[in-house]
Amino acid sequence: MNDIVTYGRSDDIRLHNSEPRGTFQPGQLDGLPSPAATFLQHAIAPGAPLPQRLSLTMHGQIKVMGGWLPFRAEQVIDRDRGFWWTANVAHGLLRGSDSF
Repeated sequence: MNDIVTYGRSDDIRLHNSEPRGTFQPGQLDGLPSPAATFLQHAIAPGAPLPQRLSLTMHGQIKVMGGWLPFRAEQVIDRDRGFWWTANVAHGLLRGSDSF
């Protein structure tokens, strides 16, 4: 499955799903901080398929030193391996990344 789900404007964030690996059950939220559990209870329907990996692409503007600059970024979240995120600001003027 390679569904693309769009959030907000069609070019803001795109979510690419891998094959589902199980389904969401509300008990999976046990132990999370209350604000996180509440958000996820409203965001994910019970029984919704949970993919192994998500790949998000996004673009917009980011505030840097008081000014707004265009950026593009990609984030991959893998259930077993963590995540990585890379961003390109102002067409390469700045680059950044993060991972866990």
